[in-house]
Amino acid sequence: MSPPDEALATAHGVSAGFVFHHTDATRLGLIAGLCDAEILTVVVDRELSLGELEAALGHVASGHARGKVLLRLA
Repeated sequence: MSPPDEALATAHGVSAGFVFHHTDATRLGLIAGLCDAEILTVVVDRELSLGELEAALGHVASGHARGKVLLRLA
């Protein structure tokens, strides 16, 4: 992945940069708790079977996903 084009961002009046984060079990537990308490709502674009992995990845890569794309394992 390449860094964002700063000149292009500036031309559109926005700033651009990478954001790095570290996720661990404690943070994931906090997020799960917020979801369970209905404080945090997750937007799901679509849910597909694992057999539809290629279609799911294509949809995400298209830039048209408006929320999470979920894969059913069972």
